[in-house]
Amino acid sequence: MFRFFGILLPFLLLISSCRPELSGSCSIQADLLYLGQLDDCSFIIISENQYFEPTNINDWVNLLTYNDTQKISIDYQILTEFSTCNGIDKIELFCLSTEDF
Repeated sequence: MFRFFGILLPFLLLISSCRPELSGSCSIQADLLYLGQLDDCSFIIISENQYFEPTNINDWVNLLTYNDTQKISIDYQILTEFSTCNGIDKIELFCLSTEDF
């Protein structure tokens, strides 16, 4: 029995650590622009006068309002992939919050 929990516990910890953070502890304030049903550029993030294409925005679909602009706070990592949205940087979000606004 102990052996089963010894295998199960590390597995559960690994899965929970991969979940995007949905709480209000994101550190960078930004605007999320909804551009409609464009192929690859439905959402653009503007932060500190820089434009970003979020690659995993669908992870936070329950927080999106689909308005023109939404105030958010985020944490992200810049990716090395080429963006088809006018050559802006692609980012992967690991925290997104709307609770601060």
